Amino acid sequence: KQEEDSSVWKVDKRTAPGPELEAVFNNLVKNNGLHLSLDDFQRFLEQEQGESADALQCPQAFSLHQFSNFLRDVDNLWTYSTRDVWQDMDQPLHHYFIESSHNTYLV
Repeated sequence: KQEEDSSVWKVDKRTAPGPELEAVFNNLVKNNGLHLSLDDFQRFLEQEQGESADALQCPQAFSLHQFSNFLRDVDNLWTYSTRDVWQDMDQPLHHYFIESSHNTYLV
């Protein structure tokens, strides 16, 4: 019980692939065991996602966790509205608050 309450456990549970994604992944891997082959991944991109896989640079196979991370990447969002900037960004740089950690040096 104590292990389940740790923050590491909570983060891992939130980022773990859900059953829906696992079902899609298992359908794609079929006889390849625990990894999605490059050919099957390219077929997934082209047939399921409508993306061109011509310039794809990726490993020869993906684990379920790697496949999940790929789909959740900011470049693979299903909606680009989350990337839209709604603030007025036409002001001089010194008009904006820039947050930085104590070890970051802004030049």
